Amino acid sequence: MNINECVFENNKALNGGAIYLNENLIIEERDNNNDNKEKNINIDVKNTIFLNNKAQYYGGAVYSDIKRIDVYNLKNISFIENTAYAGGALYINGNNASLFQYNDIIFLNNKSESHGNDLATGPFLISHSLDTDQISIKSGEIFPLEFTLTDKLNQTVNDMSKYYSNIILSVNIEEYNNNVNDIIVLGNICNFSKGKCELNNFKIYAKSPLTLNLRFSLDNESKNIIFKNDILKIVIKECEDNEIKMHVKGDYYYCKNPFCGDDCPPSSAICIKNTEENINDINSNICQCIEGWTGEKCQIKEYAKIK
Repeated sequence: MNINECVFENNKALNGGAIYLNENLIIEERDNNNDNKEKNINIDVKNTIFLNNKAQYYGGAVYSDIKRIDVYNLKNISFIENTAYAGGALYINGNNASLFQYNDIIFLNNKSESHGNDLATGPFLISHSLDTDQISIKSGEIFPLEFTLTDKLNQTVNDMSKYYSNIILSVNIEEYNNNVNDIIVLGNICNFSKGKCELNNFKIYAKSPLTLNLRFSLDNESKNIIFKNDILKIVIKECEDNEIKMHVKGDYYYCKNPFCGDDCPPSSAICIKNTEENINDINSNICQCIEGWTGEKCQIKEYAKIK
């Protein structure tokens, strides 16, 4: 397709305010012309202005969902004051944004609500907030996880109006050789909002310390989106020496700091756990004054005796 020395101004559409490129429509046109060869498509646009075009959804000036394409060749083009929900000037629905060849392109005052004032693609990549692929936590401990959704140009898909709200992320145990009933995963599903998917209450309960792999996945409708890293190794640790091992129904454990009540001031005393599991009671734990303090409630400052 060749476009040369044209002006597209004040056009409106649901997608692609001025130009809408659809692979099925092009194939249908080929069939009507009795051209059954499966050729890739070249888009060649030169010496053209796109001014004040608007799309309700994607691609204020141009929208393309053509997959079998060799190259988008754009030369001496101006995109000025075009608007859309995503891709104020251009929106590529697929992974072909890297095929664009820019030569003397001007982008000026184009706007989008979600992402890509000038150029955007559909959601492409999900990355998590951790800088490691292995973490250590205790059974029952809350471990927040945050994921960011970006397009192929590494722009965060803010999605203020939630057009991509059907992207559902889940965190599940990969293959586990032991009894799956030894583990409970909670708070492991979230939707994206403003480019983020937050698992603020994610935690794993186990019956004993162990190591396992978690896999991040999306529902089937989001098959064009990939993960930067979709596996996270989890080490479930034993409780610390100063913590009490508590149990919930099914013999899953979690760890608690010993509690000695308000009469055990943390500034002058420490609470020592009792010797029994699953008991965290002020009558069983011991409030012990730290060095330099004394008294029934460790409220008296102790001074050194100097002769």
